[in-house]
Amino acid sequence: MDTTPLLLVQDLHKCYCPAEGKVVTQVSFAVQEEEIFALLGPSGCGKTTILRMIGGFERPDQGRILLKNRILSDAHTWVRPEKRGVGFVFQEYALFPHLDVRANVMFGLHHLPKSDRPDRADEMLRLVGLQKLAHRKPHELSGGQQQRVALARAMAPKPQLILLDEPFSNLDAVLRNETRDELRLLLKKANMSAILVTHDQEEAFSFADRIGVVQEGHLEQLGTPEELYYEPNTLFVAQFLGKTNLFFSEAAGNTAQSPVGTISLKRAAKGDVLVALRPEHLDIRLVNENDPIHAEIISKDFRGHDITYRLRQKELEFLVHTDNRHHFNVGDRVSVKPIEPGVVLKRA
Repeated sequence: MDTTPLLLVQDLHKCYCPAEGKVVTQVSFAVQEEEIFALLGPSGCGKTTILRMIGGFERPDQGRILLKNRILSDAHTWVRPEKRGVGFVFQEYALFPHLDVRANVMFGLHHLPKSDRPDRADEMLRLVGLQKLAHRKPHELSGGQQQRVALARAMAPKPQLILLDEPFSNLDAVLRNETRDELRLLLKKANMSAILVTHDQEEAFSFADRIGVVQEGHLEQLGTPEELYYEPNTLFVAQFLGKTNLFFSEAAGNTAQSPVGTISLKRAAKGDVLVALRPEHLDIRLVNENDPIHAEIISKDFRGHDITYRLRQKELEFLVHTDNRHHFNVGDRVSVKPIEPGVVLKRA
């Protein structure tokens, strides 16, 4: 069985000027056939620069990029963007306003005979569900429809990889969720591999098979959404991927003594440690005299399907998520119990 990845990125470095330092440092990862991969991180962390280097719009200072074992970029080789076999969907979609939908999709099909281009464009429009809008101009489409045209144009030349640069950022919340789900289904239906760049944790979690978390130009951690959420390696990953509680604790093997009691640990440790525990991994109930850990509810955030409580125990504040069947009031005294293992975070 061939285990060669579709895309291999090795030790990428990029520096714009000596004063700024390296924008991207020692970035390495692989993307498999038919995999949707996401680069997730805050604005300005270097994730779009990584994507543009893969697409050929920027040249790395060091490192290698290979697509199906073909070198796209290294110290001696540089393949131009249009020769890479990579499709790119830009944040602004970059549709040609003077061309109709069909002509926009046909634009990248110069490698096909002219007689074959309309059929290929129509095939792509059927795939994205826009065949009835083939003769409309981009300004006559909704944001979600424009994005599907951009995807159809990127897919029409049958690239080996699709690159998506914040493709949902211009859509409102409802349309963003609908379009994201549609786009994922389209990519899976077409057996395409893709890399998504986003700063939105929820977007990356729902769209990608695997995620690389980027911080200050380097990859903090790679993994599935579940692995990253439940087993973050660093403080940054723990906090960037959702709310988390941090407890200074004393570890002894698979457990640690913390301000909220004994916490089981996913990874054994010893001595003074920083333990991350998600708010939904704590249980609370109204206090009774035999409960060892007491805390006071100081705020309540009702969100319909769940409730977030902020608790104070002496000088420590932390969060607890419950479902909407568990109602407590601000000022209630409650007992606290960890119900899932915590994660010991690596020291910086």
